[in-house]
Amino acid sequence: MDCNVRLMNYQTLRLMNYQTLRLMKYQTLRLMKYQTLLLMKYQTLRLMKYQTLRLMKYHPLLLVRMALADDMWNYYSYCGMCFGAEASDLQYVVL
Repeated sequence: MDCNVRLMNYQTLRLMNYQTLRLMKYQTLRLMKYQTLLLMKYQTLRLMKYQTLRLMKYHPLLLVRMALADDMWNYYSYCGMCFGAEASDLQYVVL
C-alpha cells in the first residue's frame, strides 16, 4: 500500500511538473512573440514618424526630389529654389 501511494504521488508530481513547464513555456513564447511584434510595430511607426519629421526639417532638398518625381513645381519655393531647370539638371543638385 505504501508503495502504491508513493508511486501515485511521484506520478502526480511528475505530471504536474511537466504540465506546468509546458504551459509556462507555451505562454512565455506566445507572450514574447506578441509583445515583440507589438513593440516592433510601435517602434517602427514611431521611428518612421520621427525620421520623416527630421528629414522634412533638416533635409528640405529631399522634398524637392520627391516633388520632381511627382512633377509638383510648388515645392521649389519651399526650398528657396526658384528656377526653371529641367528635372535631369536638378537631380545633381538634389543628390
